[in-house]
Amino acid sequence: MLRNFLVLIVLIVLELLIFPRYNFRDSYKILSRTTIHFLGIVNSVYQSRETLKIYSKFLPIIIITLNFFLSKFFIMNFYDSNTKYFESKHSIIILFLTIIPFVLLMNRQQIEEFQTGGYYNINGSIHLILSHIIKINGLFYFYKHFHLKYGNIIDYNFNWQLIIHFVVDFLVIDFSYIINNLICLFLTPPEKRTSKIIWNIFRKFLLMILANVAFYSIYSFHMARAWFEFTNKNFKSPHNLILYNMLPLDLDQRFRVFLYIFYCIF
Repeated sequence: MLRNFLVLIVLIVLELLIFPRYNFRDSYKILSRTTIHFLGIVNSVYQSRETLKIYSKFLPIIIITLNFFLSKFFIMNFYDSNTKYFESKHSIIILFLTIIPFVLLMNRQQIEEFQTGGYYNINGSIHLILSHIIKINGLFYFYKHFHLKYGNIIDYNFNWQLIIHFVVDFLVIDFSYIINNLICLFLTPPEKRTSKIIWNIFRKFLLMILANVAFYSIYSFHMARAWFEFTNKNFKSPHNLILYNMLPLDLDQRFRVFLYIFYCIF
């Protein structure tokens, strides 16, 4: 818990002070949508291999392939009908080149050495920070690209469309994580199974709900206005002003900070 708190502090400092100062998104393109997309592929492939290190190497390959096709299918049918399966040739190349070292050439012993070695233990937070930066920025670009047009028409009345909305987001973002954990659950001997895996999957679903609420609360004029009125009504001056001014003025930064908080808490 303490490490998560320290990691959160570092991430917020990077987000509010370091990244804007050196303009990593525009000048250096380190945090551009394309770069984060490619890094997300690398991170996803490694995590699949790491999670399934005691099983056949073909399992991660099957899951990675399914993740690619299903993500394209959901995007084509729920977000952008103009998306084509094989239009992202660079993504396929990165996927192929990542599978070779992380899945085909890396064995279980090498993964365990990395997990228990000096880098992972002494500087283990660096690994966690980099992983969070990739995941949060990937999620940020996903919402900005596919959800922004719904900003002022979203309706959070409980209905089946809202459930489908959350589930599809969940599958597009976390399909490989879900399948990796379910495989571990069903291939683990019954006497060694725990409820932790199911809780981890459910926790990811809660994160997706919170990400949706945070996104539309920030980018939807109607919901942002509702939150502003709620704050003024329930927090007396000057506490309401202090609370409001604690948030970054830039909406994109504000959304990413909320995502960092959610991921580190959960």
